[in-house]
Amino acid sequence: MKFKILLIAILLFPCYLLAQENEQAKKHEDVEWYWIIYLKFKIDKKAEAHDIIKTYWRPIETRIGTEQYAYEFETGEWDLLRVVKMPEGISTLEWELSPMRIEYNKEFMKIAGSEEVMNEVRKKWSECLQDIKTDIAKTFIPD
Repeated sequence: MKFKILLIAILLFPCYLLAQENEQAKKHEDVEWYWIIYLKFKIDKKAEAHDIIKTYWRPIETRIGTEQYAYEFETGEWDLLRVVKMPEGISTLEWELSPMRIEYNKEFMKIAGSEEVMNEVRKKWSECLQDIKTDIAKTFIPD
């Protein structure tokens, strides 16, 4: 049996080498990239988290034009799912401090009124979170 497997591997290996030589580099075309963010709130902080979203996050994101969707789970371990479009596609990740983040912080400061309030809101938000998970996905375009 081992001999048969070895023989098959030897016979097929050149085919894999030939296939790799003919391959051409190809970038994704016509895809959009998204952050997929799962949020789980502490049980006693869910209402406070919703208030922060309503008072701060939603108005900021509306003002700066963030393309996103939010879904509240009725089952499962997570409370909220956010799907946020990466404004520059996957190259959005190249920024250490992105223009989007700078614009976000400016709008946050306007709504909060001061850096002190802004930092306090961020602290409260962190205290509301039990867990967070972020993935990156692209639009599915079947061949």
